[in-house]
Amino acid sequence: MLVAYHTLAFLSSAPGGGELLVLFIAILILFGPRRLPEVARTVGKFMEYLRRASQDFRDQVMQIEQDADDIVVDAFEAEEEDEDGRWMDDVPAEDRDGSGEEPAQEPGDGGGEGERT
Repeated sequence: MLVAYHTLAFLSSAPGGGELLVLFIAILILFGPRRLPEVARTVGKFMEYLRRASQDFRDQVMQIEQDADDIVVDAFEAEEEDEDGRWMDDVPAEDRDGSGEEPAQEPGDGGGEGERT
């Protein structure tokens, strides 16, 4: 059980100097001194690819967040315009009683209800 915790301790933080040395020696033994520069270039290109992909993802998330903020701001501005009464400019003058209800129809104006033919 103690060995399992020791292995997890290696994975939980950045490797130290001794751990990097062991890793370098293992890579040197696996790939040899001739292929080591090629492997290092490949790893470097892969790291650059991951960095660019991470930056693109971050930019997309920030753009979505900015778009959402713009929508919220537009909604609040529209609500403030409604409270100020500026929207009433589009309503015909006879409907501006401020009650928010439709005007009642007077008898005989063609409403259809209550009329018999």
